Amino acid sequence: MAARFWLYAHEFSESGAPLVLETICTELAAAGLGSRLRLRGWGGDHDRRHPSLVHRLRGRGLRLRVLDRGQRPPRPARGDRLLLNSLALPPSVTAAALGWCLEGRLPRLDWFAHELHPGAWLDGVLRPDLRTLLSSGELQLRVPSRHCLAVYRDWLDHDGAPGLAVQPHPLADPQLLQGPLPDHRELRLQLTGQVQQGNKGQMWLLDLVEAVLSRPPAADPRPLRLQCIGLEAGAAARAVQERGRRLLGEAFHWEPLLPRAQAHAAMGRSNVAVSCSREETFSLAALEAMALGQFLLRNRTGGWDEQLLPGVNGFDLGAPGQPVTREQVDLLAALLDRHCWPDAALGQLAMAARRHAAGFAAHRYHTWLLGSRGDTPC
Repeated sequence: MAARFWLYAHEFSESGAPLVLETICTELAAAGLGSRLRLRGWGGDHDRRHPSLVHRLRGRGLRLRVLDRGQRPPRPARGDRLLLNSLALPPSVTAAALGWCLEGRLPRLDWFAHELHPGAWLDGVLRPDLRTLLSSGELQLRVPSRHCLAVYRDWLDHDGAPGLAVQPHPLADPQLLQGPLPDHRELRLQLTGQVQQGNKGQMWLLDLVEAVLSRPPAADPRPLRLQCIGLEAGAAARAVQERGRRLLGEAFHWEPLLPRAQAHAAMGRSNVAVSCSREETFSLAALEAMALGQFLLRNRTGGWDEQLLPGVNGFDLGAPGQPVTREQVDLLAALLDRHCWPDAALGQLAMAARRHAAGFAAHRYHTWLLGSRGDTPC
């Protein structure tokens, strides 16, 4: 029997890490491994109530099981491959995988760390073991951005070579590059992401909008619209909705958490993407927005180095987690003023954003998974 390739997910939701796993599965299946892939996720009742990604993956013929948080992982056969697609997996699953790697059951262990702070997730994991496995190359740990790489090296007190490296996110759907560029008769901002504990910055963005609206309008102003995409149920999201409607009335729109294609369609109604999280590892939403021809208003969280060319495909909002500044208000007010930023000038930003996004279409996850250390696929 050919060796299997196991892929472990903390959940199968329509959110960052699971959507990356969907792209990884697509690439591995295209490389001929589809019948050897085995997907397991520990999302339990959540994934049974919200099964859209589960249905998509099974619809492609992939073998997938949804497990409860406390269930033990299947034990791989000697020589099988394993990818852990998050640090948020149950600690027992993480411990088992590292044990299999240390005992030589796995020829290598691949791990995509989508989270910014490893210490918050890996309490109890021995850093000397991680350093040993990274130094030998038996553990191939990938992070999404240079910002993350610096954080992990600091936490490990080790450069992680040769096993620790940046894995660039590809543009998973190059068709996003094919549509018409947006017009700029209005300034239509969008922010995509769940509110949760306020990390994505919806309230910060509404603070910025309120400060701009309190100023006298420009002589030739653009109308301002805002949509928030991916809002979950709960009090925090309702507070965003209510405040958005108070400030902007019908010029504010929101969408719930949507399947990927529907989210892209919703994003496509805007022409500016805002990324103002307190913390971020990369922001796939910002990359996809650039592909749609939206220039960025982006702060300096993870992915800033890779995504933003200040003044070329968008504008720098500075350090995250700070109150709205006068410079940020001046920037948005200027973008609303046709004398400061004519339609043609904003169109140049849109074209630059799409060109920059197109460069990510060449990235592939399977370059890491099937090529590192000269290994054969399994």
